[in-house]
Amino acid sequence: MSNQLYPSDLTDREWDVIKPLIPPAKPGGRPRSTDMRMVLNAIFYIDRGGIAWRYLPRDYPPWETAYGYFRQWRIDGLWPRIHDRLRSLVRVAEGRASQPTAAILDSQSVKTTQRGGEERGYDAGKKVTGRKRHILVDTIGMVLIAVVHAASTQDRDGARAVIERLKHRFTRLRLMWADGGYAGALVEWVANWRPRNPLRLEIVKRSDDAKGFVVLPRRWVVERTFAWLSFHRRLSKDYEALPETSEMMIYVAMISTLEIKLFDQDAALSYPVCMARTTQHVQLTKNEISSLTTLLTRGATSARATTRARILDLLHRGQRPSAIATTLQVTPQTVFNVKRRYLTEGLDSALCERPRSGRPIQIDGTQRAQLTALACSTPPEGRARWTLRLLADKVIELGYCDHLSHTAARHILKKTNFSRTSRRPGASDR
Repeated sequence: MSNQLYPSDLTDREWDVIKPLIPPAKPGGRPRSTDMRMVLNAIFYIDRGGIAWRYLPRDYPPWETAYGYFRQWRIDGLWPRIHDRLRSLVRVAEGRASQPTAAILDSQSVKTTQRGGEERGYDAGKKVTGRKRHILVDTIGMVLIAVVHAASTQDRDGARAVIERLKHRFTRLRLMWADGGYAGALVEWVANWRPRNPLRLEIVKRSDDAKGFVVLPRRWVVERTFAWLSFHRRLSKDYEALPETSEMMIYVAMISTLEIKLFDQDAALSYPVCMARTTQHVQLTKNEISSLTTLLTRGATSARATTRARILDLLHRGQRPSAIATTLQVTPQTVFNVKRRYLTEGLDSALCERPRSGRPIQIDGTQRAQLTALACSTPPEGRARWTLRLLADKVIELGYCDHLSHTAARHILKKTNFSRTSRRPGASDR
């Protein structure tokens, strides 16, 4: 069960991941009576819906309680810790190391409101009065660092504030990409900034011959991350009084995004079993390799089964999930799902189609043919032609099927070239 009141609420599996990271109640005093899961749901509702704290629905704890925990966790640095934990799990699930070696840097200027607050300015380039969000993301778009400052701050100066937070973090990071706004002295400053674990800044510029919209290498990843953030209405503008609060709202939004990426909503397994098995490597047995070879060479199976077989074959050969997704033109989530189903349920389950939810098929191919033949026959005495209701009742009367509505009969006949009003053998005149 998901126990969700609203779509933004945590599912049971998502709560199982975050629950160990929530600090316990302080010793002494009255025991904690507030449900921490409902507090998190309230904060995610605020972030996703973009409403004010005082407009929080009564299904959640009082807004003062929700805001109090949000503020305390901002001061304690809990939000970045939860975010970093989830980001590492997502990277490992996609076959990557928990820490990246390359990242992309960019900024976004957003308007502020009459709420006021620190760090406000005018961006002359974007013609925006407000604040600027500087984010550093890895090669799959996961946020590494988020810094919010005045929109009047130049990109090169704002980038230094982002890089300064890398002082003792992400020691494997060696390369950053950025646009032309970061060119100049910043490139040399970055090269000399961390001698022990050197970092290089590479500028990705737009070609002078390019016309119109052109997707630039690497830079599109961070633009997609900004698009993900735009789904959270609290980030449509900067409503916060403090820039630190704005940064935490970015982390809250990314936590929701990471939870969605981490869990497949249709999976039947819980988080610990799923993640413990999918971090293993795919090692096919000789019989499984023979079965996959036969399936791929005979060409008498569905396209989906063939794609799944090719995914398992490439995983067995040691290719990374991201490279497999690019080669086969599928999403990384598809590769992850096939790998998980093989490791947890075996080869047959990974290749076969799972039964889908919904109503069972009411009428099979033989019954469709009988319905079509009946519609082409002579109509009942006193009738000029078959009506849909007459056909549905006659099919049930003849025992072709137990139930058939006239709407279903219309859909079945619509897939053929049959017309109940045409002049043809077996069909009466109007």
